[in-house]
Order: sequence, then C-alpha cells, then structure tokens
Amino acid sequence: LTDDDCDGRTDEGVANACGGCGAVPVEICNRMDDDCDGAVDDGVCAPAVDACAEGAPVVLVGGAQWEGPIGGALSRYTCQLDGGPELGRGPERAFVVLGPLAGTYCISTEGSDFDTVLYQRGSCAVDAPSLSCDDDSGPGVTSRIQVRIPILGAPAFVFVDSLNPNQGPGTIRIRSTPGACP
Repeated sequence: LTDDDCDGRTDEGVANACGGCGAVPVEICNRMDDDCDGAVDDGVCAPAVDACAEGAPVVLVGGAQWEGPIGGALSRYTCQLDGGPELGRGPERAFVVLGPLAGTYCISTEGSDFDTVLYQRGSCAVDAPSLSCDDDSGPGVTSRIQVRIPILGAPAFVFVDSLNPNQGPGTIRIRSTPGACP
C-alpha cells in the first residue's frame, strides 16, 4: 500500500509516469529517459557538434550512406594511435553519428574517389584523442572502422579525412552497417 500522489491516501493509482509522486520530471539532455516515456532525451539535445560546426549529423540505420564533397572542408584534425605517425593531413569532414540502437557499427568510405583516412575521436575538440584510426583497410585506398555506440542517443564523432594534404575536390561516401567490420 502506497500513497502514489502524496495526498495522504493510499493506492489511488495516480502515480506519475515514473511511478512517483508529483509532476513527471522534465526531460533534459543527459542521455537518460528523465520523463519515463521510454525515449532517451526526446529530441531536447541539439546536435553534439562541439567545436566542429561543419559536422553533419548522421543517423545510423543499417546500410545508411552519406555522400558529399570534401572540397572546401577544413584541415584541422589528424589521427594518431599508439605513438604512430599522424595520418590525415588533408581536408576532412566531421560527422556526429547517432545510432538508433546501442551496438557496434562498421563505418566505411568504400566508393570514395580519393585516398581516405577514417577515424573516431572522443569529441570534436582538436586535442581530443583518437579512439580508432584507419588508412586503407577497405578496398583499394578506402578505410573502415568499428564504432561502438554504448547507449541509445550517444554521439560518436567520426572524421573522413584525406591522406594527401593537397587533396582537391573529391566525393566522400560514408556508409554504416550494424555489426563488426568484415
């Protein structure tokens, strides 16, 4: 026997959506379901683009693909893992990848028409660490990485870069597929 609505009477069946007394909590951008409606953040978060204002939000759905030019992109980022050489000294495009489900996704640049470098960072800050970095593990001179989306709505910051600092106009193709990379 409980007082669901805090009026001093028990078991009236008037609990809020979260099972407590009073108003339903307000949804805030914190990667949680604050208002207990089954949806995380309910669209209250602005795209998490941090310092990369040119970041294009990409929602991963099995086989989703984005295609666009790299010409005119900035050249602020590189990737480096385990003390190896810095890769990706050409222009890049940043993507804020939002998975519809928690899990692992394979991101690939297969079909791009130049030598790509693909990497994930902890944020769009220039000094953010590289979480993964790949040059040429895809067909030809394309790249692929595995990206882990730990919880629904958590952003992954993915960068498609060009190996050559003098890369001219070219086309990026970024594709996502649920599961591990082949």
